[in-house]
Amino acid sequence: MNPLNTPIKTIDAKTHNKYNLVLDTKSFFVIKLDNENKKIQITYYKPIIENNGKIIKGTPQFIISGENGRDLYRDIIDQNLISQKDHAAYLGYEIARVENALKNNTKYIQDN
Repeated sequence: MNPLNTPIKTIDAKTHNKYNLVLDTKSFFVIKLDNENKKIQITYYKPIIENNGKIIKGTPQFIISGENGRDLYRDIIDQNLISQKDHAAYLGYEIARVENALKNNTKYIQDN
């Protein structure tokens, strides 16, 4: 029920294949946890794209380092580094995971 006490529809989430994705031609990121310095590090890569539009690799441009997910994702958004909504959602998911690992002093592996 919602605040007006009227019934609303519930939609069950579908199961999605995590490997069925379209890569963002604007960026990709490698996320690492630096437990020693209590920081999250996100390396921004500019993709190198072949003539057929396929991303073959990337060149690292810079590292965004911070202690919480909010600051990291805001910097990524403010610098306009993402061009796809699903990429932004995925990045938010991974940032939440790495932030949780930092808070709990546990290991973090991206895409795990």
